[in-house]
Amino acid sequence: MSDGIVSTAERMKTAFDRGFEEPVHDGAEQRLDFVLVVAGKKQVALPVGDLRSIEYGSELVEVPSRVEALLGLSAVRGVVVPVFSLGALLGGAVMVSEGWKGAPVFAMVEGEEGERLGLGFEKLLQFVRVEAGAVFGGTTVMHEGEMFEVVEVRAMVGRVVSASQERG
Repeated sequence: MSDGIVSTAERMKTAFDRGFEEPVHDGAEQRLDFVLVVAGKKQVALPVGDLRSIEYGSELVEVPSRVEALLGLSAVRGVVVPVFSLGALLGGAVMVSEGWKGAPVFAMVEGEEGERLGLGFEKLLQFVRVEAGAVFGGTTVMHEGEMFEVVEVRAMVGRVVSASQERG
C-alpha cells in the first residue's frame, strides 16, 4: 500500500475527528464537510454525510459484467460490495491509476434502500470544512481557489442500482 495514500488517509481522519472537537456554531454561518477527490479527469467533492467510509488497501477482484463502470468486487468489514468507477459514472472514461493495482481507494456509500457500493477514484485529495457560502447552487464547492463539482451521492447510487438491475 502506498505511503502517500496512508498518510493522506491519516491526515483526513485527524481533520475529520478534529471537526467534532470544535464548538458548535451559533448559526452565524453553516459549515459543510466534503472529501475532495479526483475522479477520472474531474475534481469532485463528496459530501461527508453521504459517505460510510473511505477504504484503501482492500483487494479488488475483477468480475465479468455488462456494466462498463464496474471495476470489481471488494470485501469491506465482511460484506462484499461492488466498486464502480466514479469518473465513468460522471460521464468520463473508466480510468484506473497505478494505485489501483492491489491497493484501491474508494468511498463506501449507501443508497436510500440500504444498498452499499464503492465509488472508486484516482486520487484522494483532502477532507475540508467550508462555509456554506463556498458552495454555489449546491453543485460546486470553491476551495483554495479551485472548483470541485459536488456529487449527489444518494441519487447516483439509485441510478447505479437501477441500471445494474436492468442489465442483470
